[in-house]
Amino acid sequence: MGKSSKLQSRKAAQAEKAAELEKILKTSKVLYKDPAKKLDSLCKGDIKYYMTPQNSGARQIATIFQETWRNNQDKTKRHRFQELLQKLAVGKTSAMLSDGEIVLGLCCVSEFMGMAIRSIEDFEPTSHNRHKQFSQLIRHLFALYEVPDFMDKAFYRQNNLHIGWFIHIAQGKNIRTAAKLPIKLTSKMAHYFTQTPAYYTIEEALRYAQVLGMGGDEYLLGHILATRLGRGFVNEDFWETVIHWFIQNPMLDPTYVQPIVDYIDFQKFNPNEVANNRLGGRMLQLRNPPQPNFSMKGRTPRALLRLVEEWHNELNQIRKEEATLPWLGVAIPDFEYVENEKTIYQTTYHIRQLFTAESLRQEGQAMRHCVASYVHSCRNGNCSIWSMTIEDGFGKKERLLTIELNRERTIVQARGVCNAMPKPRDMNILSRWANRYNLNISRWIKA
Repeated sequence: MGKSSKLQSRKAAQAEKAAELEKILKTSKVLYKDPAKKLDSLCKGDIKYYMTPQNSGARQIATIFQETWRNNQDKTKRHRFQELLQKLAVGKTSAMLSDGEIVLGLCCVSEFMGMAIRSIEDFEPTSHNRHKQFSQLIRHLFALYEVPDFMDKAFYRQNNLHIGWFIHIAQGKNIRTAAKLPIKLTSKMAHYFTQTPAYYTIEEALRYAQVLGMGGDEYLLGHILATRLGRGFVNEDFWETVIHWFIQNPMLDPTYVQPIVDYIDFQKFNPNEVANNRLGGRMLQLRNPPQPNFSMKGRTPRALLRLVEEWHNELNQIRKEEATLPWLGVAIPDFEYVENEKTIYQTTYHIRQLFTAESLRQEGQAMRHCVASYVHSCRNGNCSIWSMTIEDGFGKKERLLTIELNRERTIVQARGVCNAMPKPRDMNILSRWANRYNLNISRWIKA
């Protein structure tokens, strides 16, 4: 192929690209003026999802119709959602369709329209704030009685079970009789559940109701929510006795809640990894937890804290063959941030993932906490453990935080020496790491 042919091909490709961009620009201008046409084009696929802004309502609508439901043969489902969007695309309710999070919530609303007690045509929002409009919309459609604001998260998170709880409360029924509640609520707890502040998640609201209903306070609750008890309800009958024990010992420093919960989980529920000697220690096998019959009955704070301390010491004694076998970890790069670069005040922060039992042992020994107990959780992919360090311009290094990241890319724990909470400086670095790799930070990690 000659130079002229290559040049012609290049010009043709550039012209084709320019024509496509011009088409997108003209389409955008027209659709900007007519939300109904824009919506129709997004649903039909005339505007491709990749032509829409990231995280926008348009991107979510296009993705749902063009990707998520691409092979879905349920035309009724598609029509029901599109019809709801069309009714909201005109007037001041159109602002809701610009928010990607609300669009996901509206998708759930369309699924439950058969349970609506009022018509969408009668909806008249009293606010220009799109999130307040959404809150008013779901109450207009489903509520005869008052529903706590935190319950709106059921729709935002597309959790059908929690949406069922929302409608259950909206119809005037007691949360105690809702389907598949993970904990048993007393009448007092049910009252606290309805009084839960809006910033709690629905799972956290259940703990809020439980702890306050049992006589605890929000200070203790915050420390409980920072443990694995804030992230699930497995083995709840037993863990309820642990929470009751914390409440019955109010003079126990709440900073011990985390290590005590980790110790109990390890002793009662966590299988131990040991090297298989018949295979030369090259493979690990699981053994039953050390104390599957562990109970809180008769435990005193002093005795339990002594056991926790002894356990910490045991964790630092890992057999060589068990210590060096690595796990896969998660595909997130290590992080580095430099302050005052190229000056005598230069400071470098690192956040590095730990991949072996030995690295966890060293971290736990240096930081004087029980991160070495997370070997099995790391190996089976339930979480990953990271170490934040600081290095000054003279090469002096110091460990700052031990960090736990869960499967959902949420930083659920960050602890300093002796389980101390992060300092403001440490939180700044943690936030930079989270922003760079699109991670979430639990609200219970506070400086």
